[in-house]
Amino acid sequence: MNNLDNIDLLKEIINTINEAVVIHDEKNSIILFNRKTEILLGLTKEHLLGKTSYDPVWKAIKENGIQYTPEEHPAVITNKTGNPCKNIIMGVERRDKSIVWLSVNSQIFIDQNQRLVFVTFYDVSEIIELNKKIEQSKKELDLLVSSLEDVVIEVNKNGKILNAWSSYKNLPFKNTNELTGKNFNDVFPEKCTDKFLEAIAKAIENQALQYIECEDPFETKQNVWYEAKVCPISSRKDIVSLTITDISEKKEMESKIRETEQRWKLALEASGDGIWDWNPQTNEVFYSDKTREMLGYDPSELPNDLDVWRQIIHPDDLKYAHDCIQEYLEGKSDSYLSEIRLRCKDGSYKWILARGTITEWSEDGKPSRIVGTQADIQSIKDREGEINLSNQKFSKAFKHSGIGKALVSIEGKWIEVNDALCDMLGYTVEELSSFTFQEITHPDDLDKDMEFVRKMLNKEIDSYQMEKRYLHKNKNYVWALLTVSLVWNIDGSPRFFISQIQDISESKKLIVDLENKNKQLVTTTLDLNQKIRQLEEFNRIVAHNIRGPAGNIKILLNEYNDSTDEEEKKEYINYLNESSEQLLQTLADLMDIIEVRMNKNIEFEKCDLNKIIEKIKNQLHGIIKVSDAKIILDLEINEIFYPNIYLESILFNLINNSIKYRNPEVPPQIKISTYKNDSGDTCLEVKDNGLGINLQKYGNQVFKLHKVFHPGYDSKGVGLFMTKNQIETFGGTIEIESTEGAGTIFTIKF
Repeated sequence: MNNLDNIDLLKEIINTINEAVVIHDEKNSIILFNRKTEILLGLTKEHLLGKTSYDPVWKAIKENGIQYTPEEHPAVITNKTGNPCKNIIMGVERRDKSIVWLSVNSQIFIDQNQRLVFVTFYDVSEIIELNKKIEQSKKELDLLVSSLEDVVIEVNKNGKILNAWSSYKNLPFKNTNELTGKNFNDVFPEKCTDKFLEAIAKAIENQALQYIECEDPFETKQNVWYEAKVCPISSRKDIVSLTITDISEKKEMESKIRETEQRWKLALEASGDGIWDWNPQTNEVFYSDKTREMLGYDPSELPNDLDVWRQIIHPDDLKYAHDCIQEYLEGKSDSYLSEIRLRCKDGSYKWILARGTITEWSEDGKPSRIVGTQADIQSIKDREGEINLSNQKFSKAFKHSGIGKALVSIEGKWIEVNDALCDMLGYTVEELSSFTFQEITHPDDLDKDMEFVRKMLNKEIDSYQMEKRYLHKNKNYVWALLTVSLVWNIDGSPRFFISQIQDISESKKLIVDLENKNKQLVTTTLDLNQKIRQLEEFNRIVAHNIRGPAGNIKILLNEYNDSTDEEEKKEYINYLNESSEQLLQTLADLMDIIEVRMNKNIEFEKCDLNKIIEKIKNQLHGIIKVSDAKIILDLEINEIFYPNIYLESILFNLINNSIKYRNPEVPPQIKISTYKNDSGDTCLEVKDNGLGINLQKYGNQVFKLHKVFHPGYDSKGVGLFMTKNQIETFGGTIEIESTEGAGTIFTIKF
């Protein structure tokens, strides 16, 4: 065959090859190619035939993206050196800018003494892209591993270390590179090698994660702990990954937590509270011995089973307890707190206060651990029952009390009142509640009440009691005995007053009546004493004034009988007559006094003073005229209810004495006044400018019988004595003010 026939034959041959085939001549020009070449390179016959492999139309690049130079092209190298090139990776940028990756081989081919370069290539783009992804993944893995402070080791089932990565600077061994290719027992001490190999075998056999914790296997560091996680690799049944993590801080933290937990557990145990620890994810629960002891059980009784505790909770509290914990788990409440009853070993129920706090959460954000306490509050509940009973008793006693009771605010507002108080003051509950106690307290009693309140608020007194008057709805005042105590809050602040109000109006009336009777009794006693003194004085008068004349008569009679001289006897007879007249006059005076004393039934009447005084002036006309006496009247009261005959006698004696014992230096002047004194008593005053009486000398004798203080006047000392008796017999009094030489004032109080 000629050359043309050879080329056609060669062309037919290379078209049967699956790989792309390009044949270069000695000048590196393409003289032949198969159809596969056009497909892979995206070029046509015009683009290829007669062109070189490094033609600008199509660009050949390396895996690193750098373009091949003509000298680097495999066809050129083979053509130049005669040496074949094998498996050269070359990227060709096609006309549509896409890149196809090729594996290129070239070798010398001699055809009829013609030296040709036979180049074959096939598409490895998928392999290249896969390799790139693998490389990228490897880089990312390296970056990921290098970002971890862990040691990651790839180990086969025999313990041979295939790979090792780590950025951990405090490795217990020098370098991870030194681990690769070595057996586990060549690197790690024997005491941990067996443990690691056992975990590796279990991970491969069970295809399950295995964990190992150990202290520093090389014993070069104190308190350094590692955790090894052996993870099976699903695609490689005989290989595992071993991740070694420094957990020293975690172990130290756990140790501190355990220590802390132990402390607070001990503290809680010491406080008498039980402890419970519950995992709501697994329902695993732990109860301390104290929780069992609280219910009378031994530590071996009541297992750590949630169902057991559901069985001993009081049926009435089961739903409540469930709702409380559920609300807390769902975040509807800030804490778990419930008061429930649990059945004791003896069958009785005991009140328990349960508290709990979430201490751990699962990775999906759900509570995984709740730690709580259980406190015995039975005594508190018992006390609450007693308090409730006491409150009920107090409420009943308050409401149904027979005396008024009230709760009063610190400001004085009626907070709560009972029916008795409303009845006492005439208000309804609503009406009374609209007042303060100050508003219905008598003004004269308010200051004293408020002073007691002030002392109580200052804790100077615990309670107080006083009598006071409350304003009744009918505008009258009600006397009451008020007893007040104060209730304090726990923080020491005053809470409210408790007032007991007892109506003492009737008692007060009885007391007033009794006081009046006492006054009357005192007055009567004084009057009796006065009468006794007067009687004694009367006895002395009788003894003195009668015995004197009587004794004188006896002596004169003895002298008369002994005398023999008739003249002397006549003289004795005259003396006897005088003595007998004196005795008779004395007896007459005493009879008048007795008559005044005895005649209490004399009629009282309205006495017209003007008429009485005018009558007296007529009786004393002579002496008034002779003495040029003036009688001045200043009568605010013209009529006095008194026995008229006695009032005439009293005024006659006083006016007559004023004129009789007048001062010779000045005309007598007598002023008669009537008025009401501050006590409302009717008073009669007779004032003169006469001689007066030396009261310092005779003050206690002025109203005595037969006492004369101005000799030489026709006086027997009976008038003032009679006057005093006429006044005191009917409950009145007479007082005297006198200055010697200046005059006298007699004041009569009826």
